[in-house]
Amino acid sequence: MNTKNPEGSVLGTPVAKLKEVYVSIDGGGSKTEAVAFLANGEVRAHVLLDLPLNPNGSDVETSQVLARIYAGLSAQTSLSELGAVFVGLAGGSNAEINAHFQAQTAQAFGTQARVQVMHDAVAALWSGIHQLPGLVLIAGTGTVSYGIDGQGQEFRVGGWGYLIGDHGGGYDLGQRALQAITAAHDGVGPATVLTDRICAACAVDCVRDLIPRVYRDGKKQIAALAPWLIDAASEEDAVALQIISEVTSSAAELLAQSVKKAEQSFDIRLPVDVVLAGGLWEAAIFRHNFEMRLSDCGLSAAINLIRPSLPPVFGGARYLLRMQGHATEASFDAKFTQGFNRFISSKSFDSEREASTSREAFEADASKATRCEDFGALATEGGDPAMRDLDMLDSLAIVRLIAETNQEAVSAVSAVAESIAAAVEGIFASLSAGGRLFYVGAGTSGRLGVLDASECPPTFGVSHEKVQGVIAGGESALIYPAEGAEDDASQAGKDLRDRALTQHDVVVAIAASGRTPYCIGALQAARALGARTVSIACNRDAPLSQWAEYPIEVATGCEMIAGSTRMKAGTAQKIVLNMLSTTVMIRMGKVYAGHMVDMQATNEKLKVRARRIVYQAGALSSEHEAGVLLERAQGEIKAAIVMAHTGLDFATAKHKLEQHQGYVRAAIGSL
Repeated sequence: MNTKNPEGSVLGTPVAKLKEVYVSIDGGGSKTEAVAFLANGEVRAHVLLDLPLNPNGSDVETSQVLARIYAGLSAQTSLSELGAVFVGLAGGSNAEINAHFQAQTAQAFGTQARVQVMHDAVAALWSGIHQLPGLVLIAGTGTVSYGIDGQGQEFRVGGWGYLIGDHGGGYDLGQRALQAITAAHDGVGPATVLTDRICAACAVDCVRDLIPRVYRDGKKQIAALAPWLIDAASEEDAVALQIISEVTSSAAELLAQSVKKAEQSFDIRLPVDVVLAGGLWEAAIFRHNFEMRLSDCGLSAAINLIRPSLPPVFGGARYLLRMQGHATEASFDAKFTQGFNRFISSKSFDSEREASTSREAFEADASKATRCEDFGALATEGGDPAMRDLDMLDSLAIVRLIAETNQEAVSAVSAVAESIAAAVEGIFASLSAGGRLFYVGAGTSGRLGVLDASECPPTFGVSHEKVQGVIAGGESALIYPAEGAEDDASQAGKDLRDRALTQHDVVVAIAASGRTPYCIGALQAARALGARTVSIACNRDAPLSQWAEYPIEVATGCEMIAGSTRMKAGTAQKIVLNMLSTTVMIRMGKVYAGHMVDMQATNEKLKVRARRIVYQAGALSSEHEAGVLLERAQGEIKAAIVMAHTGLDFATAKHKLEQHQGYVRAAIGSL
């Protein structure tokens, strides 16, 4: 018979509640990763968001990120028996920050949840060590060295943030790259390929134009330049190589200071295990230069470098269970690793690729992945046996069949209304915050996107910049087929960068097959910048969906003519695009009383329509009266309607509209 102690252990060994689910969250400066797992190492759910969970300099609401993590995990597994939650984040050791995040996490996961918030370096360290003591050197956007000695005492060196001094990280690389190209521009520094590459990356024509872009987008934009500098160094650009040398020297010096502190003031004997964590270690040239700098510092014999096979979220899981009294033996590590890798491989992206410092390789990944799939197995490519005698039917019978199959498209769209509505909310949030909407596609899908974008300015009065259509092969592909262009995933990123895509924008990728490399490349580029992403596919479990924050899968099935996705799939895509743009514009106040009140009356037909809108929406007695009000309102339909309902003059009516962000109903109702 087993004897239990008061804490519920058997013979001194803690008993794991096998049904109890634990959650580990790794919050970074650009992305957040979370796993739900059992005490035996079984991974139940995985979420990776292109959103920061960082109290230092992030403009993203903590509650929103945590809510999305909870929603993503709970969609994959039950969190009803939640054991504890670990949150690793920069600044987690600060008492005020710690208390705030504890409260926010408990609110997101349930007030009864046991929450432990720690510095993100804790998770990074435990991802590579099995026992104390140990050090970790994080080189991501910023840098920090953190250690725990044999007595459990913690210490750190660095981690002061980019404004005070965070040398040796991605921000440092990006900032030095900008300084190098501005020096070259001013004639006080050597020429470098970085000039053209960074200007292209920031979608500007000259170095001077970088000023508003950099100061507008701030830290994230500067840190995002690191991959281009690393690529230039790999191609032996002298300026880029010098920057790599200087930055890795800073990282090595940071570690040297940490080791010195550990040896002098803490219970650590050399050599000590040092875990390398953060995206910069993925770049071979960065690692190589760092190791050379270690030799210069005399550190090579004092440390054992460890590169973990799993990201810090694994270390958070390990640490959490230890703090809950559960042992994390080799069996736990093996089972967790197997489960984690299975989750990652089931998706079209993973943490390793997200951290990749080769932009071209990152963007080209979709092309390789999707070309290998069995295209003929897609539902949209299948043939309908009922259509084998189609060519023997008369015209009327064929027309009726087309009409019937298009009804199937309508039904398929209705079945995913909730997904479309969720995408609308995301697009509305981006546009309301000053962002833009980009439709991206190839062939028929691309043409439909361009069509919807081109209809928005005259219909809803938005600028051509606000809603844009991007088609593989460029504008000529609207008229002349450019089928080969859809296979170039990297070109999509270039096309979007040419349009100065930012994290404030939203990209809607459209592909009937759901596997078009150009469209996947567009979502990859958008995710890399932190922009919102939406996908529209006509097959279930589409690779495209895995890259989208808001996936829409309209399962239209096989076509009347096998593979002719310009038909039923095209009809469904057009309906969805109409739904997205129209619903968003209604939400933005572009419609009142069922009328297009921001319509631009640019021809005689539209001028007549404008008078009719004012007449009907303004509840006037005649169209003539509507015409008079329109003249007084200088052709502005919204102002004329407000004048009709309130009796205000044009200037006052326009002011009322400005006070209520252009919403007619609110402007009228305010009086």
